Amino acid sequence: MSPSVREVSFDDAEEEWAALLPRCATDTVFVTPWWQRTWWRCFGADYDLRLLAVDDGGARLGLAPLVHRDGVLAFLGDTDLFDYHDFIVPR
Repeated sequence: MSPSVREVSFDDAEEEWAALLPRCATDTVFVTPWWQRTWWRCFGADYDLRLLAVDDGGARLGLAPLVHRDGVLAFLGDTDLFDYHDFIVPR
């Protein structure tokens, strides 16, 4: 069976997101679910959230915190407020 990708909400992903972070190369405040949810609530009105979960047989392989606007898919957040953008994937 191949990995599956699906859209999830912050509520659906938060617990596993927080559990994955200590195993990620970029474990900073900027990639936490709390920071990214706060940015989304404050600045995300002009974007469509694309929080993607990648699973394999029920195991979470990673998360992609993305936004979509005007045909462009990008990391959630703004380079003026974030020092790091990254996928949430264990090493």
